[in-house]
Amino acid sequence: MNRKRMSISFIVASSTIMLAKVIGLVRTMFYSNEFGTGDLASMYAQIFNTYPTLLFTGIGLALSYVNIPHLMEFEHSGKKKQRISYVSNFLTQITLFSSLIVIVGMFFAPVISKLLSPNLSPELVPLSIKMIRIMFTTFIFINLAYIIAGILQVHDKFMISTSTSIPFNIIILISLILFNNDVIMLSFATAIGWSFQFFMQLPFFKRLNYKVFRKPDFSDPIVKENFKQFLPIIVGNSIIQICLIIDRVFAGYVSDGGAAVFDYGSYLFLTATGIFIIAVSTVAFPRLSQHSIEKEYDKIRNVLRYIFKTLFSIIFPYIIITLMFNREIISFIYERGEFDAQSVQQVSVIFLIYSFMAFGYIAYEVFNRLFYSLKKHKVPMVLSICFVSTNFLANLLLFRNGGLASIAITTSALFIIYSVIITILAIREVGQFLTKDLLAYILKLLIPLSAMTLVFFAFKTVNIENKIIKLFAPLSVGGIIYMVIGYFTNFKYILKQKT
Repeated sequence: MNRKRMSISFIVASSTIMLAKVIGLVRTMFYSNEFGTGDLASMYAQIFNTYPTLLFTGIGLALSYVNIPHLMEFEHSGKKKQRISYVSNFLTQITLFSSLIVIVGMFFAPVISKLLSPNLSPELVPLSIKMIRIMFTTFIFINLAYIIAGILQVHDKFMISTSTSIPFNIIILISLILFNNDVIMLSFATAIGWSFQFFMQLPFFKRLNYKVFRKPDFSDPIVKENFKQFLPIIVGNSIIQICLIIDRVFAGYVSDGGAAVFDYGSYLFLTATGIFIIAVSTVAFPRLSQHSIEKEYDKIRNVLRYIFKTLFSIIFPYIIITLMFNREIISFIYERGEFDAQSVQQVSVIFLIYSFMAFGYIAYEVFNRLFYSLKKHKVPMVLSICFVSTNFLANLLLFRNGGLASIAITTSALFIIYSVIITILAIREVGQFLTKDLLAYILKLLIPLSAMTLVFFAFKTVNIENKIIKLFAPLSVGGIIYMVIGYFTNFKYILKQKT
């Protein structure tokens, strides 16, 4: 597979993810208008972002990660019938397991509510319990949707597998328009949206001759292996999710609307960076699994170099833009209705600090998938346990005196350290991929980055009253200059080599 084909897959994946994220951003704009950063917003943020958005999707991704290497092995050996039988059996057992978790979660909803929002006002507690029970129903569909998405990606069906959150965001947006600040209807819309993510992929899944369910065979050795690998993967793959949950809980102690402030800031950070980081890692994971099966470490290193060249070309300008326009971005997206100037100030600080997590986010997405393709599941797990524990203890020591900013700084700093450590461990596994070629590429990025930054500074000296022009004029001009200079200095050379 050459870089041109991989780049096309990346463009397809990133384009569909971008469309979904844009709709999701519009959804968040409507949401901020209705809820602002008050108690109701914090409660919804804690429940929605803890369960469907972070915890459940983390489990769904883990199930997809354990499944993809086995599918690549079946593809490599040409065992089509065994592959189809295994997939149906795996999906059936996951559905049974998920149904049991849903029942348990609904029963313990009052306990979960107290743990998640210990400072919640008494009048909101019944609402919180009801929302938790509704949200738990999404667990079945999230798991099935992520497993099937991974299967489609193995077969190079990236467009459908990465576009399923489009109807999800549309359904929630419609709920916000029709029912305003009714959080119960919003919760039902969330559950319906996740079911759509599953049903939308189903026709494409069946066209590949797969079947969703069959009589479960609990003796299947590959499914047993999946469940053995699941715990290390879910722990290793939850570091960002758990750290963000911890941050929101501590933020809730600092101020009444602290959880909502962190929700808005982290959501925008994950939206802006995730479009490209998730797209690249999604496209690369089946290739890394294939090269790992064949022990082609030179090809693995080539894929890694391609990934980092692509992502650094995007993340470095993102960091500069965030440094110079964080307040303008937050104001443009959120400032309306209940979301006032004070909310803009608070969220822009958290958004800026979290943006430096981007390098840790890249390392997390890329190297976790590398270790999973190599079936070294315990490496990300041990790192995750160490860093989540450290994050919790650091927040515990600092949040009372340092306020909201100290919570975000702690997490961002830890993720920078995390990126260094996991990079060293990856080099030990597959060999040195941080070559002079990659370093030269990064150094040459300084040319278009410098030109773009000078444009931004020039616009900062001009007094522009219209806040839309004030934001988009420098971004447009600076972005065009960056792309043009970057194309001739760097970007056109990415496609030449094979991965």
